[in-house]
Amino acid sequence: MKKKVEEIDLFLLEEENHLTAPDDASLHVFPCYIVGNKEVESGFKPFLKCLRLAHCVLAPHISYNHGFSTLTTMDLFRVDLKSEVHLRFLLFSCNNLEWLGLCECYNLENITIENAFCQKLKYLNVSLFQQLKKLVLHNTSLETLEYKGREIELVFDAPRLTTFYSPVSDTSACHKKLWPILKLPTVLPQMETLILECSCFMGEVTKNKLPALTFPWLRHLEVIKVATFRQDLGWVAIILKTCPVLRRLELHLRTYFCCTEDEVSESDWPEKFSHEDLKEVVITGVRGHSSEIEIAIYLLKVAPALQKMITEPTAKICSF
Repeated sequence: MKKKVEEIDLFLLEEENHLTAPDDASLHVFPCYIVGNKEVESGFKPFLKCLRLAHCVLAPHISYNHGFSTLTTMDLFRVDLKSEVHLRFLLFSCNNLEWLGLCECYNLENITIENAFCQKLKYLNVSLFQQLKKLVLHNTSLETLEYKGREIELVFDAPRLTTFYSPVSDTSACHKKLWPILKLPTVLPQMETLILECSCFMGEVTKNKLPALTFPWLRHLEVIKVATFRQDLGWVAIILKTCPVLRRLELHLRTYFCCTEDEVSESDWPEKFSHEDLKEVVITGVRGHSSEIEIAIYLLKVAPALQKMITEPTAKICSF
């Protein structure tokens, strides 16, 4: 650290222990003291900007974290954070952190990010936690949240948080509720950009529950829709009515097998209406199924201000 190191990237899993349980005693402990108080007290200014750790224990002490204060990026993969208290110690020291990724980390049931710390945080990624039950955000700087995992409690007080990305949970129970889609108008009413990835049939749920919701400020909707045989796209017509100021709609389709029978009926779709704000539509992964053609025609009819529609066969995987 005396050589003004700006980036640390460590993968600390031993090759012979690639199947080691996360609580195994052989898991290495990241030595927080190397970026801690001792060098600061000796007159050395910390220069660390980026910290990426995988397969280790990170348990900072309340008094040995000044070296984390210069971090702008921190990415943790399968890291044992020991407790919520240790996470608070860590985040309280990250005064300049702008990008935080937490993926498959251990020993956390609740994640809380408050205004008292991470005051410059703009992007947060929370993915695939096995124990997580609640995510609480009281933050005035956060702009983008990416969440991937099972259903949890969401508590947001983040006025600048306008971009949200999440796959719809893969459990059958969550499919029936389309979690987290149906929660977002309540917990994130100021949302302007929504990016979803979904592999379930959304028709019945959207028909029964979506018409009662409104995304009042949503301007950009991007859906990555996976299907085995044929896309059910009637839900697009339904969700369009819940987004009155939507300007850009992207449908990224992935259909894995051809289907000989491809019947489409608009009888369950909402009555045609005029969407005055929709300007751009992008549909990728098009394979010529009648459902794809019908939704394209429907969008052309209901969007009088439409300026551009792009359809292409190449499938797009993900925006993040």
